[in-house]
Amino acid sequence: MTLLPLLFVVGCSPEGEPTEPSEALSSTQVATIEAAASKRLGQGSATSYSIAVWRDGKVIYEAAFGAKDEEGNAATKDTLFQIGSDTKKLTALGVLQQVQAGTLALSQTVADAVPGLALASKPDHFESVTLHDLLSQRTGLYDYTPWVDRPADAELSGVAFGMFAQKEPVMMPAGIAFNYSNPNYSLAGLAHEIAASKPWADAIDEEVFEKLEMRHSYARRDDMLARESDIASGYGPLISGDWDPFQLPEDGAMPEPQEGWVTPENQPDDAFTRPAGLVWSTAGDQARLLGFLVDGNPAVLSNDLRERLVTPHSPWYNHVDSRGYGYGVVVDRFSQGPDQRFYPLPSYSHGGATLTMTSSSAALPEQRVAVSILSNGALEDLEGLTTLVLEVASEGRLPAPFTPEGPPEPADLESYAGTYTEPMVGDVTLTWENGALSVDIPALNELDVPYEREPVPVARDLFLFSIDSEVYPISFYDDPDGTAHRYGVHREFVLTRVVP
Repeated sequence: MTLLPLLFVVGCSPEGEPTEPSEALSSTQVATIEAAASKRLGQGSATSYSIAVWRDGKVIYEAAFGAKDEEGNAATKDTLFQIGSDTKKLTALGVLQQVQAGTLALSQTVADAVPGLALASKPDHFESVTLHDLLSQRTGLYDYTPWVDRPADAELSGVAFGMFAQKEPVMMPAGIAFNYSNPNYSLAGLAHEIAASKPWADAIDEEVFEKLEMRHSYARRDDMLARESDIASGYGPLISGDWDPFQLPEDGAMPEPQEGWVTPENQPDDAFTRPAGLVWSTAGDQARLLGFLVDGNPAVLSNDLRERLVTPHSPWYNHVDSRGYGYGVVVDRFSQGPDQRFYPLPSYSHGGATLTMTSSSAALPEQRVAVSILSNGALEDLEGLTTLVLEVASEGRLPAPFTPEGPPEPADLESYAGTYTEPMVGDVTLTWENGALSVDIPALNELDVPYEREPVPVARDLFLFSIDSEVYPISFYDDPDGTAHRYGVHREFVLTRVVP
């Protein structure tokens, strides 16, 4: 398939000459972006990209590349895609609007905001989890992400009080460490829904999309299908039926999926997963949302509360403070450009992935530049293209790049030795012997799953574990009771030290 870029540049004449040179990207900048997008497209599973650039208060560039569906229909700047976890900043914004209205408080517990919700595995857990913990991803909850078609609004509450409450495990106490978990935002959406006395999707549509003039954004799949026709199909794993981690097949294994096309009407829309990652949108709308993060809009949210969105509340790893999680936004102390160039600037970013689509967004607030890229392929690598477009659009506004120093490796490796446990894997033993740490995982030994026996220390309390060719960064945290290295935290699991 030949993938030819279809460019739509705001403020340009049909011949491509900018009518407002002070605002539009230059022809050289456009050519650089076009060449980079065309080169990247086709290396992954996506067949189309949509790119938008916001700068100095408006979207100045929109472009579409490639085919949006199996029939080869060209993508346009108005093509809608699923944005995955880029939805989270919308959910956080909605909660903060309720905080501003006085119907919610960030210090409020989930038990108070969602009365009657309790986990069978730890009934009192939500008495110590606050809305701040939900939004900053510090709840200790397992990352339960069902891919089920349950579009009825009532399913947000129904699943939360049903399957989720019955089977959700707690991996560690709230407030100890950053652990990215989609249910945090499902529950934030439920708290918003209760406070607003209306379905979450309606609240987001009326209070966020309308106020930010995001005219092609939808929380519900079926609303989008009723009003839009320019929609991308996704390409990725084809899973027959529903996939719910809490309702595994009898053998406990996920069926090996085939890859193929999924049309918009066949994309699952689960009201429970919706606030965590199922919004549909265009790159232009997402760029406008990023512009709000940079410039603000008091008619939407006070500047004080907007700053809460982009404040790094949770360090990404213990003692590594150059990257943190705000509320639905990743906040970096440095901005990394193409070819590993770093700039001493703050940046905001996030990404998203559904089963068949991938998104990426980033902004440099001091330069007042933001970029959104949407694609119709599973697990598409968009980071390099995003940083390149961001750098190109910031030309003339960037300081000189620099090479940051790496964080120091931990000095006392022996202190990590001990036995840890994890509900799914069982015991994990770290042994200090002959001046090195080694790891033993009996469950993986029995299954003949290969893994590296020596974890690699990369910073204080941060190690890289390699299992079956996959690298798992694990950050260790002390328990508030003083137990050293009590929790080894990864998004998918938490190792808990066994204390004699």
